[in-house]
Amino acid sequence: MLIFDIGANAGLYTFPWLQDGHEVYAFEPLPYRYDFLKSKEKEFPNLKVFNFAIGLESGTKEFYINDPDVTSSLKKFNDTNLILYPEISKNTEIIKVECIKAAEFIRKNELIGKTIDLVKIDTQGAEFEVINSFEEFVKNIREIRCEAFLTTKDKDLYENEGKAGEIINYLEDLGFYLVGEEIEQNSRWCDMVFKNSKFD
Repeated sequence: MLIFDIGANAGLYTFPWLQDGHEVYAFEPLPYRYDFLKSKEKEFPNLKVFNFAIGLESGTKEFYINDPDVTSSLKKFNDTNLILYPEISKNTEIIKVECIKAAEFIRKNELIGKTIDLVKIDTQGAEFEVINSFEEFVKNIREIRCEAFLTTKDKDLYENEGKAGEIINYLEDLGFYLVGEEIEQNSRWCDMVFKNSKFD
């Protein structure tokens, strides 16, 4: 299987996939997380690690490092977040990272026409933009697993975060269907699994 792990962080999902023999492209903009993952490439020849974010526009972008770092994002915390979610609302640093559209990455890496068996997206509010960035190549994805937010606009964790409903509508229009949904953390967000009907 070919897997894109977008927002790999410390490799919670990356390493089990590698150990199962799958080919994994891990994307991680946090420098120290990237360095850790990159150091494992010799141990896992089926791993390729990239130190950039995936987004709607290619170029240099601000990236917000938060505490805990799994909440770090291209998206800035919403002002209401500071009051509603104080346990995950600490921004520690803003850095510049390189960002690339998924479609551009596919073209540059000779992956046009190749099936991507699984795309996992955990980008803290930027999931919808990541999916959009695949452009016409989304049709080559067999399965998408992503986090999405369920909060109303006045209770957003991040500014302009992607919502579960818009992701569902967008992917259903492209021939995907929802096969699983797990609601987490007091109904603030959920994990969703979509399959592409093209591969049924």
